[in-house]
Amino acid sequence: MAAKTRKSSANQRFQKYYDILDAAPSFIARAGDTPHAERTRISDEIAREKKLKNDDTEQDIKLKRITLNRLFSLLVGETIVVFVLAFLQATHLFGFALEEWSFKLLTSVTIVQITVMLSVAVNYLFPKKQ
Repeated sequence: MAAKTRKSSANQRFQKYYDILDAAPSFIARAGDTPHAERTRISDEIAREKKLKNDDTEQDIKLKRITLNRLFSLLVGETIVVFVLAFLQATHLFGFALEEWSFKLLTSVTIVQITVMLSVAVNYLFPKKQ
């Protein structure tokens, strides 16, 4: 009788752990599972991980393409504006005339800005493999 009481109290102490194991998600291997079922689960997880990695790479490529297209649009627009200003400066059309030093400064700064922005875009959007 004493042995039965000890066994019963031991079962009660560990019952909460048995309940947790029974409620465990299906990906945790249980004692009665076959090894083949676990291999299938591992291969499913590997396939899922690869799919997530591919989706991440695809999304990264889309974001890089969008960013680069917007940057090029901005730089093309800026180049057109500077070209129009240079044309107006050369022809004095509509009475447009900047002082020579301010016009040189404007064109120099614009060219430097375009160069730096392209270099930053290339370095950060397409980093060198380590």
